[in-house]
Amino acid sequence: MDDLADFIAQQMAERGLSLRALAMYSGIGVSTLSTIVRRKRQASPATCQKLADYFGVDEDYLLRLNERRTLNEVLRRAFPDSSEAKIDYLVRVLQQAEREWDSQDKLQAGLNKN
Repeated sequence: MDDLADFIAQQMAERGLSLRALAMYSGIGVSTLSTIVRRKRQASPATCQKLADYFGVDEDYLLRLNERRTLNEVLRRAFPDSSEAKIDYLVRVLQQAEREWDSQDKLQAGLNKN
């Protein structure tokens, strides 16, 4: 799964949903979903929450997929001559670093409570 657009497209295909049906069931506008699936705009946190509720997945998972697209775009602009594989590798490294920082922050917060 590369990003939120891929996730939405996969879920729609698996469930036999049209964009219009997904919009109706999720409470998200058709035009909003269309621009997200076409990668013309990012999903808002509220949109990610509605999608998470509808698809029965964790909101954080969708937020990370949404962020991955942004990170990919930034890295492609910063390193225009790099291959897609290198960009994907950089994304994974940065996401792992973020998870480690989050874990350290939670550990530190727990230590500060005591």
